[in-house]
Amino acid sequence: RNPGIERYVNCARFSRDGAFFATVSSDKKVIIYDGATAEQVWVVPAEISHTNSIYSCSWSFDNRFLATVSSDKTLRVFDVQERTCVGVHNCPSPLVSVLFTPRALFSLSLAGTLYKGTIEEPFKEEWKGHNVPITSLARTPTGILTADADGKINHLEPGAPTPQRVWENVEVSTNVV
Repeated sequence: RNPGIERYVNCARFSRDGAFFATVSSDKKVIIYDGATAEQVWVVPAEISHTNSIYSCSWSFDNRFLATVSSDKTLRVFDVQERTCVGVHNCPSPLVSVLFTPRALFSLSLAGTLYKGTIEEPFKEEWKGHNVPITSLARTPTGILTADADGKINHLEPGAPTPQRVWENVEVSTNVV
């Protein structure tokens, strides 16, 4: 059991260099730990954290920033070195997943919208490639894969106007992808 967390941990991610790992939870907490000792390094204060359950987090490629998303309809970016929140960005729908790539910051809304942007402007571009909520996001060598609650998987390549359907498995899969 993790001291200080009263509800579920929804996501845990190591920084790319392994120096830290972060957890985000249903009790609105973001906690940064030492990657070698698992000692708490920083508990993000409630004043700058989310106001509802936090579902996902992702580290920037330079290991300095941690992006988090929540059912409070915000994407927040924390500067882990400076121990500050450097951005609070509002979305029309609760957000369920976030992912840093070398060139962009992606996030997914519960309504099924995939957003692409930057730390400063995370909702710069948007795609609506699914008709039901998107449940998973993964990076590939050529783009981003998204999966939805109906078992459909789309692939989005940089510069493409719309995602391409790569898998449709409604008959076989009854579980969320």
